[in-house]
Formats: sequence, C-alpha cells, structure tokens
Amino acid sequence: MFKHVPGPNKYNVDHVWITENDKERGKKKPHDTKKLSYIDLIVDEAKKRPIPGPGKYNLRKTDDQIKKEVADMKNKKIK
Repeated sequence: MFKHVPGPNKYNVDHVWITENDKERGKKKPHDTKKLSYIDLIVDEAKKRPIPGPGKYNLRKTDDQIKKEVADMKNKKIK
C-alpha cells in the first residue's frame, strides 16, 4: 500500500525556521515593558478621570424630577 511513498528522512532537507533577521528582532525589547497589576490599572484610570468635589453628587431627586420620571414611565409603550 505504501510502496510508492518515500520513507521518513529519505530526503536530507535542512529547513531554516528562524532567519537571522528574526534572531536580531528577538533581541530588541519593546519600549513599554511595564507589567501592571489590575490595581495599578485602576489607579492609573482614576488619575485620568476627574473626581467630583464634595457635594457634587445629586443623590436626592427634586419633586420636579420625580414627576418627570413618573410621566415618562406612564408614556412608555410596553411591547
């Protein structure tokens, strides 16, 4: 069945899988090699975003805001 198929290592072929350019490219380090943890990423993101000052959070809604929300909920169409 396999008489016409050559056996392994019949042909002496040397394949060069890694070229010299690839070896040189592997020696260079990328510029950004910092390894940051999840906490470090959170701290960096917090520095980029503005932090609202005290009293800037509007936790309590006024009567007008509540009435507007109720009116909007009544006008919504349910599918």
